[in-house]
Amino acid sequence: MQGKLSRFESKKRRLAGLPSLSGHEALRPHFKYNNPIVPGVLEVITQGVYDYYEVAAGNAVTSQILFTIPIGGSYTPAGGSAFQKTIYHTFLEQQGQLQAPQKLLVKGLSLYIRQDVAISDLNSFTGNCQVTFNVSGKDYLNIVAAKLPAGGGTFGSGSIFQTTAANAAYTSVGNGYPQADAIYQLEGDGVQIEQQQAFKVTLNPTLVQAGAFTTAAAAGTTFGTGIKVIFTLEGLLSRAVV
Repeated sequence: MQGKLSRFESKKRRLAGLPSLSGHEALRPHFKYNNPIVPGVLEVITQGVYDYYEVAAGNAVTSQILFTIPIGGSYTPAGGSAFQKTIYHTFLEQQGQLQAPQKLLVKGLSLYIRQDVAISDLNSFTGNCQVTFNVSGKDYLNIVAAKLPAGGGTFGSGSIFQTTAANAAYTSVGNGYPQADAIYQLEGDGVQIEQQQAFKVTLNPTLVQAGAFTTAAAAGTTFGTGIKVIFTLEGLLSRAVV
């Protein structure tokens, strides 16, 4: 171990902001002396902020408010069993807001419906669902889901007929052309969500004259799988530099 420092050397270290460590801390520090985040500096990446909506097969669709349950929170699909959300289901680590110092410049919106959805459910959901994008209590978009393509996924459909009594048909369809820029793009500079500013997206397929429809059952010739949606606020994410 190095011997005792001179008064001159000790003063230099103090002025340079170098803390002193005891011998047993040299290889196993008990704490960090400084916050690892670079203060006042953010990096910007292309990263959408997304959340999840689900209705089980053979169940009435419901209105749901997205971006309210973060990673690790319990989510119960309409007619389904509760589960803990992971990074597959949502980008959020805090309820209804981005954790500091993150902020998001929203440039567009996309609504991805998993492609094994029954065609009848796809048509009913996209045609009936009202989408509202809200920041700090102010609506920035009210639109029907059919106007919000996914910007990716399968395009078209196909079917295979089994030689069984059920004679089940399988389909694979997507909402919109599978191209990255085939999303709903906001005009101008987009919408800025500041750090820890409240925001939400509401998916409401119950407002039409007929009310809520029931998804196709998971049996017979439809083989309904319910509705599984990943809704994304596409844009530029600012985050801390570490």
